[in-house]
Amino acid sequence: MGEDVVARLSFSAPADGACVTFRARRECLRDQRVRIAQRRDGAWAVVGHAQLRRLGNDVVIRASAAKLRVPLGGATRWTAKASDVALRGTLRTHRFRLLMTGDSMIQVVDDIERDRLAPRRKVIAEAHVSTGLSKAGIFGLNWMRHAKAQARSIHPDATVVWIGPNEGFPIDGASCCGAAWVKAYAARARSMMRSYRRGGRAVVYWLTLPIPRSAKLARVMRAVNRAIVRARRAAGSGVHVIDMRKAFTPHNRFQQRACYRGRCFDARQPDGVHLSLPGSRVAADIIAQRLRADRVIRG
Repeated sequence: MGEDVVARLSFSAPADGACVTFRARRECLRDQRVRIAQRRDGAWAVVGHAQLRRLGNDVVIRASAAKLRVPLGGATRWTAKASDVALRGTLRTHRFRLLMTGDSMIQVVDDIERDRLAPRRKVIAEAHVSTGLSKAGIFGLNWMRHAKAQARSIHPDATVVWIGPNEGFPIDGASCCGAAWVKAYAARARSMMRSYRRGGRAVVYWLTLPIPRSAKLARVMRAVNRAIVRARRAAGSGVHVIDMRKAFTPHNRFQQRACYRGRCFDARQPDGVHLSLPGSRVAADIIAQRLRADRVIRG
């Protein structure tokens, strides 16, 4: 799951002792804690701890694959022991897959993220310039259908979506940017979020839009941001919003320069919409830090 190994152990009665071994490392349940140990000179030495959750007589143990020395992208033998009972099997893993998709907003940011996270992880960059959710059925890409196709073909563990400057078209008879339009846009975004969730097997991060220079476009993008927040509330767990306005337009109005971690820089391209190269680097850092904070990726 992500870059963690999750083991669910089922017992016929409450249990306080069991070990799952992966090669030269293992995790053992002892009372209310799980200890990770490494084989050293013929003995086991504790090197860390793992997360523990109890569900009746079941125990769910979760630990970093890196801590357990389980390589991603291959097969690893495991042994589970409790008292005099032992089970054995093979765990097949894959490299973590991160899909970064949207319109021109995600461009450059996706390349920077790929350079930072590869080769341990596979970053799939798929931008479709000049497309939008409100343009579906008029011309261009139908994002609702495309999200389903991406989820089926790519099987992402996490998806980052950044889209919005090309919006503002009527949706189901509702003109931008009133309450009816926001509701209709949110329904389309929610459909995509659920597709990318892959039935709970993946997480989704949808980015809000920094306010642009153009007052007309700013009105549209503020409506898109309201719709994104509304869609996330209805989409359920596993869907998150990363608010890029905090970094680039903290007062909810356009600004050319921004400051991040004590350093100020020219954040926008001349069009007043897209991020500059320094801005794109900051956006990529914000995304990566959030993935790490949520323990979607490790290290």
